[in-house]
Amino acid sequence: GIHQHPIEPTFAHFRTSDLEKQLIPNRIVLVGTVDRYNRIKEQTALLANLKSDIECKTGFEVVIAPRRACKNCFPIQVGKFNEQTLLDIAKAHNADTVVYVTVGDIDAYVPMKMESRFLMINVDQSVAIVSGAQRINLGRAATRTNFLRFHESSNLHTDSSLTRQPHEMIEFASDRLANDI
Repeated sequence: GIHQHPIEPTFAHFRTSDLEKQLIPNRIVLVGTVDRYNRIKEQTALLANLKSDIECKTGFEVVIAPRRACKNCFPIQVGKFNEQTLLDIAKAHNADTVVYVTVGDIDAYVPMKMESRFLMINVDQSVAIVSGAQRINLGRAATRTNFLRFHESSNLHTDSSLTRQPHEMIEFASDRLANDI
């Protein structure tokens, strides 16, 4: 959902194209990965949260591709994308923008940590609009404070139980990614 408090960026690296302002999406398709660590549950949760967060924050229409991409072939991993695959994905979902998203790492032990990466591509121009990676580490005081502030409307958990729940971390990461997309 929408959260009232501004959230400062976590350790994040983003690159944007000069064409970013001109290539505004109408319909986005999110593509996740299948990886060797079997993070299907986390990937699915991140995609579902990201879909909702992007729609709430931007008004763009967002769909999730049911097929996953192989992590070893994933554009984020190899540093380039296959234009024909991109066109096929976009055509199948009637989308003008493809966003590849992956959970690079998640550590559910205290302090929880999570890394996620994304690559947003305009299909018509075959150009990467935005790419980025974020690392969230609840061992950092500022990040932990932002995480707890993000979840403060939820009275269901104590501070210590919140920082031990991976789904809460995924919601937090999704909100931050949606801000950057």
